Amino acid sequence: MLIVAAYVGLRFGELAGLRRRDVDLLHQRLVVTEQLVELADGTRVRTPPKTKARIRRVSMPATVSAALAAHLDAYVGAEPDSLLFTGARGGTLTRRNWARIWSGARQNAGLPPTIHLHDLRHYQGTLAAQLGATTKELMARLGHSSPRAAMRYQHASEIRDRLIADKFDEVARAAANRTPGQAIRSAKRDAKRNRNAMETAGSRIEPASALDAAS
Repeated sequence: MLIVAAYVGLRFGELAGLRRRDVDLLHQRLVVTEQLVELADGTRVRTPPKTKARIRRVSMPATVSAALAAHLDAYVGAEPDSLLFTGARGGTLTRRNWARIWSGARQNAGLPPTIHLHDLRHYQGTLAAQLGATTKELMARLGHSSPRAAMRYQHASEIRDRLIADKFDEVARAAANRTPGQAIRSAKRDAKRNRNAMETAGSRIEPASALDAAS
């Protein structure tokens, strides 16, 4: 579920509403036609998405498609209406039982308590913008009915691009104050330092047999 949230960008209600029939492994896409909604009294109902824009087909990376194929075989019933994601006991996924699942997964990943499932959707939107998605493409992928939300991800991408360009500028200014010989020697020192750091990090990795024994 976390992989789908991060690389497909669905909302919690959309994820909870997915069924086996909504997974198109042949074309590597998910079909969003309904969502799970929790009412104020705790009642859970399945409804069509709020807007037509939220009814959509979203393409998946091959890695996500492969993970879902394994998930379908191991955890999802054979019937087309079988839920794709469920609670620990196989029931409908709710925000309450998801909170317990998410808390454990977040701690195992070393993430702070301020990180929520919806942040993975933001990650997907920002990543798509960084990879060149247009406003219209972001709207279609994330199910936005107006360009305003999609443009936020593009703005975040532009800010990051500006920071990268500024770093390049710092490197260029530093290089301008060196002779060609100094620049070459500095590059060699940096390369050696990075290589030593990689070798040191590699020596700290336990061999596979040790990891197997510890698991």
